[in-house]
Amino acid sequence: MIAVKKYKSLQELCDGDIVIFQDGGDMSVKRYYNSPKNRTITFNPDSSDTRFYPITYRYEDLDDIRILGKVVVYTVNLR
Repeated sequence: MIAVKKYKSLQELCDGDIVIFQDGGDMSVKRYYNSPKNRTITFNPDSSDTRFYPITYRYEDLDDIRILGKVVVYTVNLR
């Protein structure tokens, strides 16, 4: 389970924040990293599973990307 806080602007997000983002119909939970120097935003998984990988977007390609909110609480089930 996770709790998500909506945000008003990208300036409220910090590198390393866990966010929920949407690309078209696909949604994902990943860590957010903004690189103004390279003009990119990267979403990194918190997983060692190789099926999950970093996704990088150039600023000019962000039109269809929506960051829905920042994860503020999450729970983990231990086996």
